[in-house]
Amino acid sequence: MSTVFALLVGCALHVGAPPTRGYAVIRVDAPVAEASIDTALRSSVEAALAARAASGSEALALEVELASWMPSRREGDLVVYLAELRVRFVAGERSRSSASSTLVPGPGDAAGARVAREAAFADLAERVAADGVTWLLYGTAQ
Repeated sequence: MSTVFALLVGCALHVGAPPTRGYAVIRVDAPVAEASIDTALRSSVEAALAARAASGSEALALEVELASWMPSRREGDLVVYLAELRVRFVAGERSRSSASSTLVPGPGDAAGARVAREAAFADLAERVAADGVTWLLYGTAQ
């Protein structure tokens, strides 16, 4: 009987309580050359909200402040590129920028470059989304 009581009390405490507000991405402004960044960012933020049971109707706007891809260094015949992404999360009166970057080995031909670039920005979108959603829900960043 005491085990059942302890279980019920534990459930009532909601250790790691779910967020009380839910958000929906209403706008993604991406005035950058990266064609697929808006889609990658929207889906990453929506997935991060859903994973934290925080999907809802409060308006959330995303503004891409920087999406850059440039040569960083050369290692023999290989060029290493630096991909950077910075996004501003805006929810009502609150806003915060979140950024991430990664180094990507030179992909070689044009088709490989396009694939490597899209993969790098999809990865950066996931990182920025996790950081921004954590701030949005709990007031801190990861």
